[in-house]
Amino acid sequence: MVVDVTYLTKKKLLHTWIKNVALETTKSLKIKKSLSLVVVGQAKIKKINFLYRQKNKPTDVLSFEGEGELLGEIFLCWPIAKKQAKQYSLTLKEELARLIIHGILHLLGYDHEKGEQESKKMFDLQDKLLGRFTKKYVSTT
Repeated sequence: MVVDVTYLTKKKLLHTWIKNVALETTKSLKIKKSLSLVVVGQAKIKKINFLYRQKNKPTDVLSFEGEGELLGEIFLCWPIAKKQAKQYSLTLKEELARLIIHGILHLLGYDHEKGEQESKKMFDLQDKLLGRFTKKYVSTT
């Protein structure tokens, strides 16, 4: 299991934290495939969101399924993570952990947009996994 973290931002902060959250989460979920995490700014994630989802706005996290030994690629938007951390009274580390876990669950087929039952299933597991990395958690659903 390999986790690759790439920064397309000027700041390259919390590299070890981001990598460890991804490694611990994949280990907890018994995932053997590799994972790529890309930290981007708002302009980049807005372009990706429009290109693949036809939504012309920035978002906090996007997940794309991989092939073969690659589970997938997760794009994290650093500025939005910082903003949401303040909004939800979380630390930046806690919010990044939430976004990483959320992205991984999407790669595993969980989808909170497929109805209330699927949403509850996904967010219950997300909260359980997030408990390993946070002292407090405010659900953002």
